[in-house]
Amino acid sequence: LGSGDQSPEGIMNRIQSSLFQLEQELGRLAGEALSPKAPPSRPSGGEKGKSTYAFRLAQCCHPMPGDDIMAYITRWHGMTLHRADCSNLQRLREKEPYRIQPAQWEELSPRLLYTVPLRIRALDRVGLLRDITTVIASEGLNILEAQVRSPGNPMAIFFFLIEVPNREKVDTLVARLREKVREISEIRIMG
Repeated sequence: LGSGDQSPEGIMNRIQSSLFQLEQELGRLAGEALSPKAPPSRPSGGEKGKSTYAFRLAQCCHPMPGDDIMAYITRWHGMTLHRADCSNLQRLREKEPYRIQPAQWEELSPRLLYTVPLRIRALDRVGLLRDITTVIASEGLNILEAQVRSPGNPMAIFFFLIEVPNREKVDTLVARLREKVREISEIRIMG
């Protein structure tokens, strides 16, 4: 700079490029450290099979294989995968569209599990919780969390956090619950 053979803009460009590369490497390392319980079917950014990045699953929409997904490139944590219809992703797209990238699932593995929050509303009765959890267990699914509210009216509200291998298993569970527990008026996948 002092000798005049480099401009301040050129030096700034090199510094910004170095910072960007450092940011990407830190994001990759942080993403590896924050990987989910079992790494999900590997998502890839861009074209299928071209590249795989450090990632984590968004807790706002709980993406899983079978969902259309998009990747948000974070500053420090690699990619965060969102369902394409996620309202948080839409807000991020408005603020920082350059950080949103297409992504897709590759190589599904049946032994990997994803968490899905469910809310169930049903006409309350004795044994209702037992009947709902029996259906969930008969589908071979694990309940990580459960909460029940019966606010004094005839309706009960159940919140479950369930481990599932894919979106199809969620659809099967919802159909089975509607079939076996007639008192259910609403089943909603939260997120």
